[in-house]
Amino acid sequence: MKAEERTISNILTEQICYQIPAYQRPYSWEKENAQQLLEDIWEAFTEKNSEYFIGSLITIEREKDRRYDVVDGQQRLTTLNLIVARLRDHITSEAAKVELGKRILPRNVLNDEAETPRLSLRKKDQKFFREHVIDSQPVPEKDRAALEAPHRHLIENCEVVDSFCKGKSDKELKLFADYLLSKVYVVFVTTYS
Repeated sequence: MKAEERTISNILTEQICYQIPAYQRPYSWEKENAQQLLEDIWEAFTEKNSEYFIGSLITIEREKDRRYDVVDGQQRLTTLNLIVARLRDHITSEAAKVELGKRILPRNVLNDEAETPRLSLRKKDQKFFREHVIDSQPVPEKDRAALEAPHRHLIENCEVVDSFCKGKSDKELKLFADYLLSKVYVVFVTTYS
């Protein structure tokens, strides 16, 4: 077992993919959880804290330095992906959009095709996550009442981030995104079985 502090930038890097194993519970963070995480990071950002710790991520390494199963921390990791996706959508700078986008879904620069998402949820939830979080396709209002709880939580938490972004300038959002990636830490724990 190995444990080390890593920034979110080191967690959401192009070389690493995370898989939520089928035995894990589905995404269950309520709006209050996502809002609390955002508010805590925003407070650390506005107070200019040199670093901010948000917990641990426990993984099983499946391919050295490239592919990991998430054993603990999937709620936080999924929410971080969701936050990065929504920040990408609210920031107007094309360079910033590209930088944030490659943290969740890198593109091949030679053919501009999407590669493997940085995070794969349980098989039952992955298509919805890809379409409505990573690719930002809206869920029609008429379909929202029929959403399963994990999908409803994903959409509601996207809306939490949207509300958070409203009223903030492009510069504030870019600086916040930079803080999130470079000053927010997790303890990254890797086991090999």
